[in-house]
Amino acid sequence: PIDDKAKRMRDLLSSFYSSDPGSATSATPLPTASSRFATLDTINTLSFDADQYMNLLVQKENLEGLLHKHVEMAAEIKNLDTDLQMLVYENYNKFISATDTIRRMKNNIAGMETSMEQLLEKIVSVQSRSDGVNTSLFKKREHIEKLHRTRNLLRKVQQFIYDLPARLEKCIKSESYDDAVKFYTGAMPIFQAYGESSFRDCKKQSEAAVSKIIKNLQ
Repeated sequence: PIDDKAKRMRDLLSSFYSSDPGSATSATPLPTASSRFATLDTINTLSFDADQYMNLLVQKENLEGLLHKHVEMAAEIKNLDTDLQMLVYENYNKFISATDTIRRMKNNIAGMETSMEQLLEKIVSVQSRSDGVNTSLFKKREHIEKLHRTRNLLRKVQQFIYDLPARLEKCIKSESYDDAVKFYTGAMPIFQAYGESSFRDCKKQSEAAVSKIIKNLQ
């Protein structure tokens, strides 16, 4: 069956090929300077002129050719419409996907902002406490340093007392009695204060070594 467009085209061709010269003249526009060099290939160019194209097509094709061209162009238009719909559909899906991605990124960023704010609050709290501790320690720093020096001194004294019996024995073997007397005399205040508690064994061993020295000197 022939649709309305094909019917109108057939009527136009009938009037164009009519034996009446007047009707043919009225149906066919006079060619212009630009249409003299026009071709059917201009349909794919930016300068396409539909009226000029139709006039040229009517001049070059017979009725069967025009009907064939009509069917061909209708199929091409349908294919283009289908391609356009598919293109719109694909881009729409991409747009929806991009929108979902942006929404997820926004939610993630919002969560990160909350976490960063909480972290910043904790950092500020730690910094405040650290400043408080530094202020408190600064006031007591001198006292702490003094205690540290005293502790180091006590460690040295303690080590000296523990090593005293062995030193006295070395002095006896080398007959360095002057050094032995000096070492023992230096330890006497410690033995008097702590000789019956912390350094009891060291005191007994040192007294035994001093007894040997006295015996050797007699």
